[in-house]
Amino acid sequence: MLRAIQQDIAELKKNLSPHFNQNNVSNKWVSRPEVMRFFNYAPTQMAAFEKSGDLIVSKIGKRKFILKDSIERLLEKNIISLSPSSGDTPQTSNRL
Repeated sequence: MLRAIQQDIAELKKNLSPHFNQNNVSNKWVSRPEVMRFFNYAPTQMAAFEKSGDLIVSKIGKRKFILKDSIERLLEKNIISLSPSSGDTPQTSNRL
């Protein structure tokens, strides 16, 4: 099961790359609007992630950029696993 989760994470990272490579400053940073579109989040939800420290943010003028690695860590931190004792009920290690 761990191997399957690792494969899913690797596939997710692979899928994230093309989505975030269109208007990036570099291959490490993504603009805040792109991250908002990816997660389908509004500014308030993004601000909560920034404030919590879950995302690493750099601000230049009025623009904010988010470190891709911090997005991947956030996704990995919130992996849903199936608990064998509760049937197929999804369980998360951390709640948003």
